[in-house]
Amino acid sequence: MGEEEAKRIANLSIGSCIIQTSLKFASNPSRTFIRIVDGIDLGLYVIEGGKMKLKISDKEFIKTTEKCVRDGSLRAKLMAFAGANSKKLELVSFVSFLRNEGLSRGEVVGYLRMLGVTDMDILHACNEGAVKHGDSR
Repeated sequence: MGEEEAKRIANLSIGSCIIQTSLKFASNPSRTFIRIVDGIDLGLYVIEGGKMKLKISDKEFIKTTEKCVRDGSLRAKLMAFAGANSKKLELVSFVSFLRNEGLSRGEVVGYLRMLGVTDMDILHACNEGAVKHGDSR
């Protein structure tokens, strides 16, 4: 490493880094300076409703979904729905989707509780969704 690159490394600010890659048959390694690392997508699902904003890791969301939604084709639809919304789920729309896919109100409540949604937020979302869609189930 040259003196100029060593100085640049010493002066990197918080949130910055250098990445070095070496190819087997290359004479010089490739170095890239990244000035600011501004957030990394950690694979989070976000459920929002009212003042609630719940962040759930990919692993936890998938594990809970597999546990609570037994039907494999429904799980696939659910994951596609979440993916189509960039893993950002508005709670009322999410509840409406689950109900429209045939989950009972009790199954939806149980699933949302397992994801970490509070009972008050679930109640609000279920009632709001029922009013919007004329659902009395």
